[in-house]
Amino acid sequence: MDILISPDQELIVDSIETFLAEQFPASRLAGRDEKSMPCANDQLASLGEMGWLASGLGEAAGGMGLGMVDQILIFRAYGRHLAPIAVLANVIAADVAARASMPDVAAGLGRSTMRACLAVPLPRSKIGPTADGEFLLLDSHDAAFAAMVCPDGAGLVALDRRRPCTHNPGSDETVSVERVRFEDIGVIAWTDGPAADLRSNLLVAAMLVGICEATRDMSIEYAKTRVQFGKPIGSFQAIKHKCADMAVQTEAIEQLLSFAAICQDTGRHDAAFQTSSVRLLSADYAIANASANIQVHGAIGFTAELPAHLFLKRAHLLAQLGGSRRHHQSAILALPSAQSQSDELRLHS
Repeated sequence: MDILISPDQELIVDSIETFLAEQFPASRLAGRDEKSMPCANDQLASLGEMGWLASGLGEAAGGMGLGMVDQILIFRAYGRHLAPIAVLANVIAADVAARASMPDVAAGLGRSTMRACLAVPLPRSKIGPTADGEFLLLDSHDAAFAAMVCPDGAGLVALDRRRPCTHNPGSDETVSVERVRFEDIGVIAWTDGPAADLRSNLLVAAMLVGICEATRDMSIEYAKTRVQFGKPIGSFQAIKHKCADMAVQTEAIEQLLSFAAICQDTGRHDAAFQTSSVRLLSADYAIANASANIQVHGAIGFTAELPAHLFLKRAHLLAQLGGSRRHHQSAILALPSAQSQSDELRLHS
């Protein structure tokens, strides 16, 4: 099994990196909060025109028909550039609409002529053919649909502009958070089974891996150019070890992410196990790398002048999507792959 990037995949990475570097540099977020952020429609329009939001859709819906192995490369780039959360929402919503035989809605979401937001369920909320309970809507301004995912399926809810919402300040100031209550509202599209949950968790993991990569690169570059006591700080053991740890963690999680994507594309029996594993570890590594990046940058790392703090805040936000840490730990322990490995260990002990 080859998990290295092929020449064709390098073209995808180069194309999306060039585009995002011009349109979505991390520096654009410096000193901004949700009130001063541009409308998500404006931010997503260029991505929709380039076809990046429809990369996973079939040709009938105007997409590229890419598998998860290729899509994670795009989402890693989104993570590196702190792309709007709305990118994830539109891609998930388009996938749900396409699988629910709503090609026009899927195509609109893929082109970004329609907008979706993520609906994160709060405790005791229910998701199914109807949605009931309290949810947090992320970047819901001008969104026509709310995409919600659970282990049993995924659905779309049409948003009423007159719905009562309560604004909730979040740790990531660049993302708006609203609290809303749905009372047995019927979803307009629903797909059964765990496939949507696995796909969305893998995309979230890819964005977290992108944060690992970006913060590693920021630290290494700063360590090479910042001079203290007449030497680059990267020559000092304390900084050198931090950068080395960040590099090792990033390399490991990149390979685990690629393997999990291959498992999903090929329908391997351990796809759920691998997805939950990379989802759990990617959150840990992204937070660890983003925290170390601030430390490497010293005093300036704690200021708003540098986007270092934004990577840490975004990592914490993404870590809460698709289930908590305890949820994924429980899922891993309950999966057959974990049980079979535990049995094998007992046999050899």
